[in-house]
Amino acid sequence: MQLATRSDLFLFALDYAQKDERFNSELADYLSKKYLKNSDAAKEFIDRMREAFAETKDLGDYWHSYEIPDWTEITSQADSIMDEARKLLAVGNAYAAACIAVVFFEQLQDTYSEDVYDYDEEGDYAYDVGTNCEKAEQLLFDAMSDKAIDDSQRSELLRRLDKVAKSELPQTLTEYDTVFDFDEMMPQLMATQSEEATIAMLDEQISQHVDNNDLHKYVERKIEYLRKIGKDDLADAEEQKHLILPDIRQIVVNRLVEQKRYDEALDCIDEGIDVAQAGEEHSTISGWKMKELEIYQLMGNKEKQTELCRELFIRFAGAMEYYHKLKALVPKEEWKPFLGKLLKEADLDRHMFFESSELANIYKEEHDSEHLFQLIASQESDRLYALTSYSQYIDKEYAENMLELFIEDLRSLASQAANTKNYPRIREAMESMQRLKGGIIAAHRLAEEFRTIYHRRTSMMAEISKF
Repeated sequence: MQLATRSDLFLFALDYAQKDERFNSELADYLSKKYLKNSDAAKEFIDRMREAFAETKDLGDYWHSYEIPDWTEITSQADSIMDEARKLLAVGNAYAAACIAVVFFEQLQDTYSEDVYDYDEEGDYAYDVGTNCEKAEQLLFDAMSDKAIDDSQRSELLRRLDKVAKSELPQTLTEYDTVFDFDEMMPQLMATQSEEATIAMLDEQISQHVDNNDLHKYVERKIEYLRKIGKDDLADAEEQKHLILPDIRQIVVNRLVEQKRYDEALDCIDEGIDVAQAGEEHSTISGWKMKELEIYQLMGNKEKQTELCRELFIRFAGAMEYYHKLKALVPKEEWKPFLGKLLKEADLDRHMFFESSELANIYKEEHDSEHLFQLIASQESDRLYALTSYSQYIDKEYAENMLELFIEDLRSLASQAANTKNYPRIREAMESMQRLKGGIIAAHRLAEEFRTIYHRRTSMMAEISKF
């Protein structure tokens, strides 16, 4: 016996149990009392899970100590413990297995935070934590779906998980790339209990979030569950009860559109716009206008499409999407005066942020060199970006004026204190000059001027060497 290993004893017991019925029966009774019929069977594993989450490592230095959770060790131990929990489930102790998974999430709630990222530069453990979460989720679902677990046990487990759901953990898990949606897991677990108990718990969640911005998520869960169990009348009533919420109204509108009940969908949207206007919710109003446009496209109503595209173009400060839609909708012979009036009404910002602006892009697509040149010339700052980006779209008649602007801005930039970051910009601008009529000669002359004045700036000389 002093020489025997644990493996020797295990193999002997297994072999003996196969040969001796009495020993087989007594061993089965012993293991059953310890692991199957014992409500405390999970205690050892739960204690180990809590100890695992206490694992830390020191990120301090010789003079200071700073400990954070050791996620490499935590995730490894948690994975192993859930493997043991799976064995408990296999022998019929579903409640014990589920308890271990619940404790995992409870410990994660107390431990997991942005500290993982703020202080640990050695690695990103989000993937391992996410894998643990998925394993715990599957273990919970399998255990709570098992017939060996009763309704009171399910309710107790769900209430413990609901406390976790109300903590910061679900948001933290999604914010830090863990790729696990705790909120998505909860309805699936709720569905393992009776319909009445599930609906009651969903109602409780709704009442707890009635003053929060995420109320719609809990209402959607209840609606989805009611439809899943075939109670469409109750689902419809729930939708009408919470129709003031834009996300719930959107569900109703989408269903009406799918059923091609377009007029009813538009009426529902109009009511939503009234609600949003009363609350000055401008982004919600824009969203409903966009949905209206989709519906009128399905109906083939070009007049309403034009009206909405015009409104959305103004609302979104000249968004090119609606410019293109309008150009396709408005008859060719009416387009020029229509666009002129629209731009005047929209009063788009004439400042070109760095190299671009919606107004400049419209002039470019309209081949309106006159207004595009005037817009570029009017820029008080960063005009060189605009010149570089749009010079190729300007007609020959404005080439000389454009070159004058290029030369003025390039001289100004070159005269600044030596800065190697400016030299690539000078080269790019001179390349753009060359696209204009007379630009090759103008760029060469300017380069010669710079070679005389700034010959000591070797980096600058290298950038303009080809001109």
